[in-house]
Amino acid sequence: MRSNFTLKIALSNLGKNRKFYLPYILASTIMISIFYIMGFLVGNKGLNNFRGTESVQLLLMLGTIIVGIFSLIFIFYINNFLMKQRSKEFGLYNMLGMEKRHLARVLFAESLITSLASLAAGIGVGVLFSKLTLMVMGKVMGIGTPLDFEVSIMSIKLTSILFLALFAAVLMKNIVSISLSKPVEMLKGASEPEREPKARWILSIIGSVCMIAGYVISIRIKYPLAALVLFFFAVVLVIIGTYLLFTTISISLLKLMKRNKRLYYRKNNFTTISGMLFRMKQNAVGMANICILSTMVIIIISVSISLKVGIDTVIDKVTPNDLVMSMSLNSEDENSIEFSHLSNETMDKEKEVIKEKLRKLNVESKNEKAFLIHSFEVNYDKKLQSLNFKTVGMHQYLNVISAEQYRRYTGEKLNIESDEAISIGTNLDSKVNIAGKDFKIKRMNLKNLPSNISPIFDEYTLVVKDEKTIEKFAEKANKEGYYKGMQFYITADFTKAMAQDYNRFDKLLGDYMDERSKTLNLSTGSIATRSEISVLFKGMTNGFLFLGVFLGIVFTFAAALIVYYKQISEGYYDKDKFEIMQKVGMSERDVKQSIRKQIMVVFFAPLLIALCHVAGAFNMIRLMLRLLAVDNLKLLIECTAVSALGFALIYALVFAFTAREYYQIVRRRI
Repeated sequence: MRSNFTLKIALSNLGKNRKFYLPYILASTIMISIFYIMGFLVGNKGLNNFRGTESVQLLLMLGTIIVGIFSLIFIFYINNFLMKQRSKEFGLYNMLGMEKRHLARVLFAESLITSLASLAAGIGVGVLFSKLTLMVMGKVMGIGTPLDFEVSIMSIKLTSILFLALFAAVLMKNIVSISLSKPVEMLKGASEPEREPKARWILSIIGSVCMIAGYVISIRIKYPLAALVLFFFAVVLVIIGTYLLFTTISISLLKLMKRNKRLYYRKNNFTTISGMLFRMKQNAVGMANICILSTMVIIIISVSISLKVGIDTVIDKVTPNDLVMSMSLNSEDENSIEFSHLSNETMDKEKEVIKEKLRKLNVESKNEKAFLIHSFEVNYDKKLQSLNFKTVGMHQYLNVISAEQYRRYTGEKLNIESDEAISIGTNLDSKVNIAGKDFKIKRMNLKNLPSNISPIFDEYTLVVKDEKTIEKFAEKANKEGYYKGMQFYITADFTKAMAQDYNRFDKLLGDYMDERSKTLNLSTGSIATRSEISVLFKGMTNGFLFLGVFLGIVFTFAAALIVYYKQISEGYYDKDKFEIMQKVGMSERDVKQSIRKQIMVVFFAPLLIALCHVAGAFNMIRLMLRLLAVDNLKLLIECTAVSALGFALIYALVFAFTAREYYQIVRRRI
């Protein structure tokens, strides 16, 4: 077969099957363009000149890997659909005398055309939109200076190598598949009669167990660190359960419904249940894919928006002043200065040291506040309403300050009895046993004290009458889990000093903390400016938002394309069913009603299950957000609800739009 004749057949085939191949080329183009843009941003040298962009580029690098892996899976999935729809065509060519090596040449020509078209269009679109993306990133990151733009040769090379290798792998898979197929099998193609699926009870039980286990882990988990450790395990269980839900559990349930003669032999249920058995066998994997993609989109977008909206509150909580410094001693650390020597006098002396150090940095402090705080690692038993001190490794902390220390920090005087404690921003019960003594817990609208414990831990902050009360707590405490520390909060303008030479400024503060740690034999010490924390946190959240939007677009488009191909496959499946059902005595109205009911289940069941997955994962998502210091339940609920509603609306619009293809295919039979 001559090459020009092969090319002519390939072009003719693509033209006749444009309904299938145009969306395929479009999908490949979008994947390629997004992969190029991410690679372009990761390698952009201009971003390296600004603080806070390191975390963004790290997240984008992760996103590039995710898009690459997803492209591999997605393009193979779409290709399988295309080959199934065209198997009869290839079988006909083979029966008419075209050898399989000739078919391989035609496939090669088709693949070459679609691959080069997708690659050229994808890189072209990526280059065009990379400038706009860079401008948007600069705006999101708050970078006032225009970022340098240049076409990334490295990203073009990486994109070309990855996707050419991917298209080559798809081609090889298609050639091997045709080589191993018999002409008769190919002629039967997608229209080959299917047997009614059997119920697989063992797999159904396994799927149910996986799904329930994943939900139980997510709902019952209490601590952020545990959520981080168990997150991927729970996700894997739910993914396995989702695939088995659609492939086996659904069929088992339909079989049970079919056995119920009173239910099954009703006019409307008879054809619906029988039809759904075959539809679930055909569409189970696609429905599971749509479900998982939908879940990912809703979670990614809701988390990204929650981080973006809630970040200012987090910064206020972590650094309520321009400079925050913490110095702590552990009670069992023999190298520390004598534990009892941490006093008001020690803090006052240290404040003068801090002020002098800031003067050397050309920074004049305006206000200095400090207080002593005691931190105990505890375990709070809600049933017994008791705080147990004899424990380590529970990731729960009790922070305690005296009324005098609270006055030093806020200027407010509190009247507290010896059997009372005031709770600041905690969820303790109204009566709690602490160190063998019952305390009445009051909740008052006090100025929240900044936390010296990472938000990944559960913590309770109390104000008690005096230091003697705290000393009684210390007698019961495990020395390994008991810290006494000084907290300093300085108001000053660091803008000029940081703008002149941030690296020098940061190094001097770090050197100061190292020097004080050695002088005071501190167990732990930290120092941070509000500006530094703001840049770090906003860079991280902006990176999440940017990556979330990109991945949201990718997964939404992928779900939409799967829905489109599902509509086409359902159209061809139903095209002959209309005539058959009418021949057995059903009216056209009953046929339409039965088919419509089945179609609605096939396309909207994945969305409903996805919403269930989001609800089941909500507790784990909330805990993992606490790892990033975001602990606003109301905000997360609102963002999740808006994201779910928005995606459901987009999904419904995609369904309505693609349904036109379905009705165009089956209309001839209606």
